[in-house]
Amino acid sequence: MLDEITYFTMILKGITRFKAMHNFLISDPYLASACGFKEHVPDRTTLARRFKALYAFVKEQIQHMGNVLMLKKTTAGTMCSVTQVKINA
Repeated sequence: MLDEITYFTMILKGITRFKAMHNFLISDPYLASACGFKEHVPDRTTLARRFKALYAFVKEQIQHMGNVLMLKKTTAGTMCSVTQVKINA
């Protein structure tokens, strides 16, 4: 859960680099604590490794959410990727 908080913080703040996230967490001890870093903020390379593991979780959650929305007929079974290519589910 703590990695997810850090990930969403990056999205909300528009932070795209781990070095910038590392510096941001150092400058905001309250947020660093909320992300689970009690004593110190890990190195930027450690943050990057943790996010590689998070990718599979996020992908699985997005797929599950899409399936639920299609079952409830909330959305159609098509979507656009970030490259604007239409994908049929």
